[in-house]
Amino acid sequence: MKIWIYDNQLGYFDLLKNNTPQNCQLQHFNVNNCSEEDSKDGADSLVFFLNDELELLDYMKLQRPGMKTILCSPLESGAILQRDGDFIHIDVNLNKNDLVNSILKLITPINLASEEIQKKPV
Repeated sequence: MKIWIYDNQLGYFDLLKNNTPQNCQLQHFNVNNCSEEDSKDGADSLVFFLNDELELLDYMKLQRPGMKTILCSPLESGAILQRDGDFIHIDVNLNKNDLVNSILKLITPINLASEEIQKKPV
């Protein structure tokens, strides 16, 4: 399973990398490597940490129709984008454990996610 993580500050990427099941292949994106060329291979899911409205341009470069998209931002920022069936919002103000668990439950198969979450403390 291939998952793109957009995080300009690397903290969330590292947190997910250290808690994701081994069958998941994570690819980090930020403002410096977010072009069509960088993202040509595609992915199963996009986890996008939105820190400001300017990053919405990068979101538009990465998001693909039918791709499960998890937008992580404070609730006020998340309201900017129209929500549909492939779009899920998570409030980044959750504590670390709840944030990681919420994301992993959405991007990994149920049986693998529950096993890994129980094994790895955040």
